Amino acid sequence: MDGAAFPELHSIVAASDDPRIWVFAEWIGPDFAAKTEDGMWSPYYHALLYNLTDDAVFACPEDTTWLLVTNGDNEYADSFLARAAAEAARGSADVVAFDFYSRYQRPTAPQCDRLATLPAPAPACKRNRLAWCHTDLGAYVLRYARFLRERRGFGAGARAVAAPDLGAEHADGLLAAALAADGWAAAHVTDACLFSHSPSPQACAWGGGVWDDRDMMTWQAGGGACVSRQDLDWIMEHDPGAEVVAVALSSDGDIAGFGSAAGTTAVDAAGQLTIQCIRRRDYLSEEVWGAAMDWYGELCADEMDLPVLRARQQQQQQQVGGEGEPGEEQPQDQEHPEIRSAHQDL
Repeated sequence: MDGAAFPELHSIVAASDDPRIWVFAEWIGPDFAAKTEDGMWSPYYHALLYNLTDDAVFACPEDTTWLLVTNGDNEYADSFLARAAAEAARGSADVVAFDFYSRYQRPTAPQCDRLATLPAPAPACKRNRLAWCHTDLGAYVLRYARFLRERRGFGAGARAVAAPDLGAEHADGLLAAALAADGWAAAHVTDACLFSHSPSPQACAWGGGVWDDRDMMTWQAGGGACVSRQDLDWIMEHDPGAEVVAVALSSDGDIAGFGSAAGTTAVDAAGQLTIQCIRRRDYLSEEVWGAAMDWYGELCADEMDLPVLRARQQQQQQQVGGEGEPGEEQPQDQEHPEIRSAHQDL
């Protein structure tokens, strides 16, 4: 479903020579465009798309065992499906959740720093908690028979029960949270990162790009963006508030399973995946780091970043009516030295 046709789709499916792969529906035209001219999601796009997705899911053969729904620009390591089957065979799991590469990794941590590798027990990529803001449509596999028996879905009916005030673009996280709340047994793959939610900083790196982390909070560039080296040159020439740093990216140390990573030069002699990352020079300021903590909040913060976020919240409470007259806001330290210290201690 899109505003533009995908003429190669049928030839790609035919080339697979696999009768299990088929095109269920094609909705093409200006009424089905994903985004508006200003880069915002079209108001009804996700609602239509998820309703169509439900129709396709219920058309699967009756002997289907597992269900995976994903976007066409996502990428999987070649061992993903085998690992899903292996995890399912070990027990009675109804959901297999995979940690994954994501541009929303540690969204309340400072720009670019949030993407860096950290010693254990820090995860190698975004932890899949099967919760809104902590999962993705393509990062979990579902037992089809139970999904069908309980008449689950991503569309309007399911959202009306789970969270009527949230838009259709949140359907994947809302469904995952509903399944977890309703007792679906889950197996979690935490020792490998076999799914890349596009665009991810890791895929950007192995594809030869540069990560632009200056704007994480608009719908047009939420979570950052992958740009070219030519874009980097332009940004550094025209944006005096920007700086570029080298980041040793978090990863599971084995990206060879991703087809697009073949021949990459982004891995150094020690096997470390690296990338150039653009951020604001004042990335530790209230206007940048503080704004990100406000935007994403506790609900989206990684567990390891909650102490820093809560320290900021406590500081704000002390500054409002803490020492002066009741309700009088106190001057703010624009770079939060106490919070910066807490972040460095993690």
